[in-house]
Amino acid sequence: MSIPNFITVENISLFLSEDEVDFYDEVDWENQSYATFSICETSFTDYEITEDKTLYKKDEDGLLLLDEYTGQIDFGTVLVLEDKDYEIELRAIFYKGEMRDSSLIKIKKLDREIREQATDKLMQEVEKHEARQKAWWFKLYMLYTKCVTGVFTVIRFVLAFFIKACWYIENKIT
Repeated sequence: MSIPNFITVENISLFLSEDEVDFYDEVDWENQSYATFSICETSFTDYEITEDKTLYKKDEDGLLLLDEYTGQIDFGTVLVLEDKDYEIELRAIFYKGEMRDSSLIKIKKLDREIREQATDKLMQEVEKHEARQKAWWFKLYMLYTKCVTGVFTVIRFVLAFFIKACWYIENKIT
């Protein structure tokens, strides 16, 4: 599985119009981030498509550097709105950092219940974990775990030293 990069789009009207989606006004498009697996040279890097149809890469300081990428970039996100969830996928074709073509691939309405059930299950597990950490015995359990781990770590390093010493002696003898 590849690692994603992230894209922000300065002007979403390059990809879709208000007529194409009925929830256009409900989304803060300028602050929306999209995931892409199309750019393989980097990972966990932020890119930005500006209003003048240019692709920029953000460096560690947040500065935009022109990226002369050539190829097709498919990117998408899940929009969680008040009453509905949508998956949106977009496509941009670049030549030396300049966008030549852009299109909307798909908008798919998602079943909100699946996400809500997964969120509820996750929150239950988090609450269980927090309750366990607040229990009276948890600090003793952690102390016990660290002691056992520490003892076996020391034993492992001692045995590794003896194995390396035996290997070194064997190589010198033969």
